[in-house]
Amino acid sequence: MTYAAADAVAAAPAVAASELLGLSAGADNKVFPRLKIDELFACAPYRSADFVKHIFVAIDPNSGQYDTRPGGGSDFAVVSFYEHNGKTVIAGAEAIDANHPEDYLSPLAHHLTRLRASAATANATLVIAIELNLGQEAGWLSKYINERFNNVLIMQETALKVGVPTDAALKRDMANQLRSRLVRGAVHIAHDFVCVSSPAETVLGKLKQQMCDYAEVRTASTDPLRGARTQFSGKMGGRRDDLVVALQLAVIWSGVAKTDPKYAPFMGV
Repeated sequence: MTYAAADAVAAAPAVAASELLGLSAGADNKVFPRLKIDELFACAPYRSADFVKHIFVAIDPNSGQYDTRPGGGSDFAVVSFYEHNGKTVIAGAEAIDANHPEDYLSPLAHHLTRLRASAATANATLVIAIELNLGQEAGWLSKYINERFNNVLIMQETALKVGVPTDAALKRDMANQLRSRLVRGAVHIAHDFVCVSSPAETVLGKLKQQMCDYAEVRTASTDPLRGARTQFSGKMGGRRDDLVVALQLAVIWSGVAKTDPKYAPFMGV
């Protein structure tokens, strides 16, 4: 089933739509339905008057190394969300074109501080998933956060390193989970959306564009014994996709945090 076919039922009941959410085996396909993306960014901001127990935060590091390619490289991306009444509420995001680690450490700390600034989220546990894509970066980011904040859970999914891994299979699951929530109309932008590194409308504009660009890309193999290579990316044409990747990471690892017994003492379950 292709994404185009799934998009044809984007407005259908969730049960019917869920049957068509398997990711494409055809040509290049946009992962998220444009209609649902437009609805997300057009709807009224979401307000929560209730206490939120957990804020899920994903960090997609870029090492703070400057990339001189026009439009190339990647951002240091942070996306945070909480769940309320079955809704996935995007609480904040940062996309920092960092030249040095110092460019993102202060904004990261400020972002986490601001998440605790509202009555609804003031006492929430920060559940943080840092992607393991760069050497020891996840480890020292974990140390930086733990030295400055209490009531924090830094996820660790490998025996020796703090952080969370990604691979092709996980990226497929990540895309499915976010797409499913988006198709159901369960994703919202928080009224008190947090962004400290740029104007909120700028980072939200980047997130929307990256959601529109994100695709399942198939590349034919020159080896007759191997099939086509499939990858999920929004980096075609020099674009960046770090925000939409961070959002997907936050969604999928929140599910792990809520169900894996090793996190139960921190999650209050």
